[in-house]
Amino acid sequence: MLFGKHLEVNFSKHPNITPGADTHEYMNSSLNRFNYNVAKNYQYCCSPTKIIHMYALVQFESEEEATEALVCRHANSLSGFMIRISFYYF
Repeated sequence: MLFGKHLEVNFSKHPNITPGADTHEYMNSSLNRFNYNVAKNYQYCCSPTKIIHMYALVQFESEEEATEALVCRHANSLSGFMIRISFYYF
């Protein structure tokens, strides 16, 4: 339980994350959803994904310590949503 909400932590079976064939870098693209010109027209804005992939983190002593570092210290509000965290070890 975290802030009175259910927290699900899963281990990933994958040792690393490989971007898919349809993955593109939109940093300097006119299709970047945070580009000022595009952001003025909400028709072209898209929401972010619900999964955050993180890798190359420091080694934690336990899952609880990792969860504390990733969620408790950085989450301002859960807004009623369930946060799902997956850890994997090398």
